[in-house]
Amino acid sequence: VKHLKDFPILPGEIFKYKWTVTVEDGPTKSDPRCLTRYYSSFVNMERDLASGLIGPLLICYKKSVDQRGNQ
Repeated sequence: VKHLKDFPILPGEIFKYKWTVTVEDGPTKSDPRCLTRYYSSFVNMERDLASGLIGPLLICYKKSVDQRGNQ
């Protein structure tokens, strides 16, 4: 996110990202209930990946999880 480059998140701080997921991004009828994708930093990809700035992103059918995200 280009405009956020000037706002580093320091150790111990929290920043909440919000993704908009469309129906087209989610699982189809022939897919499992959840699809696994990943998120990562693209500021300095090689350094950031080596530093652990990558993580799982699950995209699930809306009715397959409760409000807490439990299946």
